[in-house]
Amino acid sequence: MKPFVLRSEKGGYDKKEVLNMLDAYNVLKFQVEEGNMMRGEAENEIARIRQMPLNKVPVKKFFSPVGFKPEEVEEYFNELEQEIMNAVYQG
Repeated sequence: MKPFVLRSEKGGYDKKEVLNMLDAYNVLKFQVEEGNMMRGEAENEIARIRQMPLNKVPVKKFFSPVGFKPEEVEEYFNELEQEIMNAVYQG
């Protein structure tokens, strides 16, 4: 997987929620790579992770909080899912 930087923007995805999902994907990836999870279990876990909250921060006139750019977050999560499924099929 190539190095990836998530940039910030007003009204982007809530950073805490993105990091929570990222943690869940990393735990899943580790379990798969260690051989502790089968394909069906990994697919179910991916489906569960996709259901985790992922909201955009509200945009205000002044001093709006920033979140991560949605397009980059979605691209990164898609790459992680692909990498996890590749590990499942190789294991």
